[in-house]
Amino acid sequence: MTINARDALGNLCTASRMVTVDFDPPALAIISPDGGVETSFNVPMIANVTGGGADVRWAVADSTGTRDLGLVNVSDAGVASSVGSFVAGVQTISAIARDAVGNTSLPVTRPFTVT
Repeated sequence: MTINARDALGNLCTASRMVTVDFDPPALAIISPDGGVETSFNVPMIANVTGGGADVRWAVADSTGTRDLGLVNVSDAGVASSVGSFVAGVQTISAIARDAVGNTSLPVTRPFTVT
């Protein structure tokens, strides 16, 4: 980007800066729960994030409705990890990653069952 300014006497001043615009959303993959049967009500929630993820918002839909499970920071290794508390039955967990400039991934969902 180059900006030119001219004063009342006609003197010209020019300043240039390199600017990078990032419209690319991060990519997200849910690692855990793995889509099978969980035998504990406290289930690890793990996602891999590529493309500069800053945080992941987790949510769950179950027989009681949909609830937010919180926002988890993404580590330098690209992993967002937490533990969620779930009720017995079929659940669908969802996650959305956001990068440092606010781009968001598409929602990723995974059904699983707690017994």
